[in-house]
Amino acid sequence: IEIGRSEGRTEGKIEGKIEGKILVYRNLCREGFDEKEARRLTELPEDVSLEQ
Repeated sequence: IEIGRSEGRTEGKIEGKIEGKILVYRNLCREGFDEKEARRLTELPEDVSLEQ
């Protein structure tokens, strides 16, 4: 049970970081950055979907 909780917390932290990067990415695009530059600046992996 403890291992599961620990793994769940770790997964949650990773998901939270990705969600934060996606928010920054969208804000950069809104401010006029192109998608490629915004992805580079936020260090989002190519395999992360940005669909809403």
